[in-house]
Amino acid sequence: MKLRFLPLRVHAWLDETAWPAYLLVWWLFDVEGPAATALFAAAAVHFVNTRVTDYPQGQWKLWSFATHRQIEFGEGLAVIAAGLLLGSTPFQGAVIAATGALQVIAGIVTDA
Repeated sequence: MKLRFLPLRVHAWLDETAWPAYLLVWWLFDVEGPAATALFAAAAVHFVNTRVTDYPQGQWKLWSFATHRQIEFGEGLAVIAAGLLLGSTPFQGAVIAATGALQVIAGIVTDA
């Protein structure tokens, strides 16, 4: 089985939904304090990373998808940690961590 099966073009469009997803999690689950700050930071990093990557959604194409993937991986791990350590309830923490895990998975399975 091929681990990298997600086309780069699909990943690029998913990136356009990732940063609003962080904000949606903040709003829907009433995230406050340091966990909210982590979600805002992740949304900002993802938005900028999407814009500056040399791939279909990138406008400025300053770095390669390999760099994008590394940034996305770090971002996802930071969001997972924020969810596990900063969520005010176990459920809220799990939702935040799951959002970060989706970033890590997207980077792993993209065929680029």
